Amino acid sequence: MKSPTLFAIAAAALLGACYEFTGPAGAVDLRLSGEWITGPIPSGSFTALSLQAAGGRITGTGEQSLLCCDNSLAISGDYSETSESFTIVITYPGGETATFVGVAQGADSLVGGWSGTPGALGVRLVFYRRPQPPCSDPAPLLGTYNPAAPGYMVQFHDNVDAAAEAALLGDRYGFVVSIVYQSAPKGFAAQLSPATVAVLRCEPAVASIEYDGVVTTNE
Repeated sequence: MKSPTLFAIAAAALLGACYEFTGPAGAVDLRLSGEWITGPIPSGSFTALSLQAAGGRITGTGEQSLLCCDNSLAISGDYSETSESFTIVITYPGGETATFVGVAQGADSLVGGWSGTPGALGVRLVFYRRPQPPCSDPAPLLGTYNPAAPGYMVQFHDNVDAAAEAALLGDRYGFVVSIVYQSAPKGFAAQLSPATVAVLRCEPAVASIEYDGVVTTNE
């Protein structure tokens, strides 16, 4: 029997490197893949996950509303390709981990128990698929969510009648405008649901939408 040549050994090593598993492989599973966000919580906080699921593996990133510090999350996990069940491990910047174990219910919700850091053992959570703007070129969504100021600032283009347009949009989508800004930058402030934010980003009068913020002063 002939011994393998150096060329054959090198080729085998190269093929092994090419096929080394580095993340989800195979067809993307649309039941779990996508943008997810927790439902309303009394504190106003939220957790958002961006998941890619394929070949029984889950990877992704996320964020959690915090008033300080790095809120970025690293996601890994696995799921059953024949059922709706999954296990997701969430890793925080400091190395702490939490686990979300549950099932996909339909195409738009993930239901399960959250345990580990932070929070008590076995907290039940529901993640909903984050609504996407129904247009190809939506106005930008700026900033980050702050539970101490959970509203939004909607900015219009300069040629828009701010008062009239704010009233029109409020009636159309069923929200209450809290403040109208009639001088540059024109726009309004309001408490909006994620679904309303998604459709407002496609309104021709809207230049951008920004998460509200908290202004602090040093006395």
